[in-house]
Amino acid sequence: PNIRDLEGVKACVDAPKASFGGEYLQNLFEMAASYLVCIVMRHPFVDGNIRTALGSALTFLFINGYNVPESYDEELADLVISM
Repeated sequence: PNIRDLEGVKACVDAPKASFGGEYLQNLFEMAASYLVCIVMRHPFVDGNIRTALGSALTFLFINGYNVPESYDEELADLVISM
């Protein structure tokens, strides 16, 4: 998607990385949620913010060993849209 707010994108990328004493402050699921919520709330892209938010959260989980079954796709999309 086209970027509307580059600083917003950077903030969303960095949001889950908060740490103290070398330890992340959030678990993997909270980190994935952080990506999702930040992108939905900040709308850093011209279009496709909801799709990008959900895609980034699911990709983050997948990279970290969690595969969300496709049977949840519609339910997850409805949840994100309701935000």
